[in-house]
Amino acid sequence: MIRFVSAYMHDAGASATAQGLTTAQAQLLIQLDEPLPMRVIADRLFCDASNVTGLVDRLETRGLVVRAPDPGDRRVKLVSLTPAGLALCERIRSDQHGLFAALAVLDEDGAAALKGLLGRMTPAIEDARAGGRQESRRGLGSEPVSSPGCSNLGA
Repeated sequence: MIRFVSAYMHDAGASATAQGLTTAQAQLLIQLDEPLPMRVIADRLFCDASNVTGLVDRLETRGLVVRAPDPGDRRVKLVSLTPAGLALCERIRSDQHGLFAALAVLDEDGAAALKGLLGRMTPAIEDARAGGRQESRRGLGSEPVSSPGCSNLGA
């Protein structure tokens, strides 16, 4: 599974680079399904809010995002995609050829099984992260999963 995630991250990074973005900039854009506070973006990207400010500054300069005050709390800035930012997100996603190739090897039953497995696994990851727990580090077999040098997979 770690090998798949690594390949996916490489594919996503190549797609971002092809669009003239850093991986961090692309990750920020893809988070914006809806306007989000800068603090939420920082949490999702596992970085300090000051890093998000720099990323948003550069994306705003390119016309890909806008900042606006939160109507509920004017001290909070909401970041949202511009039409150009939305179009770029769609190009990034469509340019992930490796992901499409990986999904293409699955038949309908395999795709349904993968969707079911990921649907069950994702909440477990989110719950463990939210609770600060580190459950058993076992992979698909009985051997513990090792992850040397993986201090920041999202960067």
